[in-house]
Amino acid sequence: MSSVASILDRFRRGAGVPAVAAEDVAAELTPVFAALEAFDAQAQAMREDATREAERSLADADTRRAEILAAWRERARSEREQVAAARSRLSAQEAEALVEEARERARDLRERGAERLPAMVEEVVACVRTVAR
Repeated sequence: MSSVASILDRFRRGAGVPAVAAEDVAAELTPVFAALEAFDAQAQAMREDATREAERSLADADTRRAEILAAWRERARSEREQVAAARSRLSAQEAEALVEEARERARDLRERGAERLPAMVEEVVACVRTVAR
């Protein structure tokens, strides 16, 4: 069996046609094709490994995406609940403030009415006395 260098040397000699007869070419090229087949098998195995790894990575990424999405959905739900509770507290505070304001107005009206009542009673009594005479 010849070395690869001697095979290549025969192709460098001019026309590029091997100097050995056809039956010797097959014997010389058998190891080359065997090496190519081994290389092809190795490349196919690497492609398959890479495909499996890519599928695993995609599955992992999909799982992680679902986890992140679930976490953000939970956070959004929690934020909505907090905002709703804050709005509810604010509405209750505003309602209480309005009720207190109404109580103060009613108290002011009662006080003013109580202050003005004696003068109005005197005025009504005076009118009745004037009309009654």
